[in-house]
Amino acid sequence: MDNLISFLNLNDLALNLLAEAIGIFVTVFLLNLLIKKRVEQREKESEQERARREQELEQEHAQREKENDREIAEDRAREEALQRYLDRMSELVLDENLRESKRHDAVRATARARTLTVLRDLDGNRKGQVVRFLHEAGLIRKLGERQTKEAIIDLKDADLRGANLRSANLSRADLSHADLRGANLGNAKLDGTD
Repeated sequence: MDNLISFLNLNDLALNLLAEAIGIFVTVFLLNLLIKKRVEQREKESEQERARREQELEQEHAQREKENDREIAEDRAREEALQRYLDRMSELVLDENLRESKRHDAVRATARARTLTVLRDLDGNRKGQVVRFLHEAGLIRKLGERQTKEAIIDLKDADLRGANLRSANLSRADLSHADLRGANLGNAKLDGTD
């Protein structure tokens, strides 16, 4: 009987050890499963974050391309507007005798309207080109003693903000009442300029 009790105690001990081993195994298995799930979840979140960042970068790139295309189109439109203006003004000077016109002649009003309109739509460099053209054509210079002392094209209220007039010869130009905020007049020749 003692042997049987010893045997049963031994079996109980073995069963307890087995139960503890199974418990440890299940615990290790569940911890391993939990760790694997967390790793998978982090990888999934990381992949989602990577995909989100990639999508944002693609959207930013598309936005930059769209903005670049818009800027190119606007620049092209400004250049075309400048060329049309110069062509039309040349016609007024050559074909409509703008330089010989009188103060209230329609050709002067037309030239002024075209000038004020185009200046609103141009960038600083092109505004500078317009002013140089007008000065070189003698349209914004105050004339000498024999003629009136006013410019042919009045630039009153002209939008010359940001105009690049660096090193321009603007001698005797009538720029009074033109908006010159932010204009670059560095090294410009301004003798007798209003």
